[in-house]
Amino acid sequence: MKYFLLIASLLILPFTLFASQDDLSKSKGTTQDVIVQLMPSPAQEDVSRYTKIEASFNVPLDAKHVKKFDVKLKCLSCKEKNDIKGTVGYVEAEKKVTFTPAESLTPGVYEVEFKSLKADKTHKDVKIKEIKYRFVVPTLVSLTLETNTTSLNLGEKAQLGVTATYDNNVVKDVTDKVEWIINPADTVQIGGNLLTALKDTDVTVQAKMETILSNTLDLEIYWEVDGHRLPPEPDPAVNNATLLGIDVNNNNVRDDVERWIYNRYKGDHPIMIPLKLQEARAFRYIIQDPSQARDRRKKGVDALNCADAFGAWANAFGRKPLFNKESEVVIKEVRERENIQFNTAQRARAYGEYNQNLSGGVYESEWPSEKWIENCDFNTTKYIEMSEKL
Repeated sequence: MKYFLLIASLLILPFTLFASQDDLSKSKGTTQDVIVQLMPSPAQEDVSRYTKIEASFNVPLDAKHVKKFDVKLKCLSCKEKNDIKGTVGYVEAEKKVTFTPAESLTPGVYEVEFKSLKADKTHKDVKIKEIKYRFVVPTLVSLTLETNTTSLNLGEKAQLGVTATYDNNVVKDVTDKVEWIINPADTVQIGGNLLTALKDTDVTVQAKMETILSNTLDLEIYWEVDGHRLPPEPDPAVNNATLLGIDVNNNNVRDDVERWIYNRYKGDHPIMIPLKLQEARAFRYIIQDPSQARDRRKKGVDALNCADAFGAWANAFGRKPLFNKESEVVIKEVRERENIQFNTAQRARAYGEYNQNLSGGVYESEWPSEKWIENCDFNTTKYIEMSEKL
């Protein structure tokens, strides 16, 4: 007999917590012409625990008749069926009566009642009858977070969608209602259902609603320019612990220097990127062994001559310069580059030794020749075509 009573109790429980469809559909005065909108709507089954009750009308109301006890909210399925405490308000510009519960609502079936509301004097012929209806605040069971891609270049966008599943089998899109948990912070920006990649790193994203967390999205955000994927930002402690630093893509440019070049010259002529990368390779090479300064100097000369072949001396090759920079700008850029390239005491000391070992030497300057272009360490074909078309 005890087992029978237990089974019967379990079967009755859902009907106690969530009234039957007939009970939920009970309403009064909800179809009056004077009503513009009711929120939550009558018989709504997916109302948030943090909802605000609103009734909008097509005529202004007499504010004096919008009082504390003119809006009542009860939980019909709760053990205590006392009126829910809250604040009644009237938004004159929107002709809207509001009720804001003092606390979040517990899951269950609720009944809201508007009474004693009156139109203002200019609309005294309009009668507002009592309004009463029910809605459900279900228990949130789970959140499912989805996206159309998990790999993005900097600045690219991804679509997000969060679906909530409730214990009454209601499934609802709640993307615009969730709190976002992003790690590391400030690596992406989320607005509505769009995520924008801000920093190139691995990112995790979760959605949170009430106390429920969604599944975790693992995103790969990279930085790619013209088909070249840049290395990630290196750990400064590891990168600065050695003379040559970190070079994960093995292009003989320290990763932080490579990233600086792409960022610093992104608004300049496209040739500036390969030119500055060649310079960076040359300066990395010369500090490896400052004692060989006079032999290694040629790498730096080649980089400078390559730049001049497309800049100041381009006319000597019968072409127009792709860039033209004043001497003050060039000096400023050299200082910037040195501050980045030789940013530790060890690197600065090696560069100083290199220059010291060059002192006292006599070095011939080369006249412009095709060798200047041949000594560029990148494919110059498209840049030659660009300069010939100017």
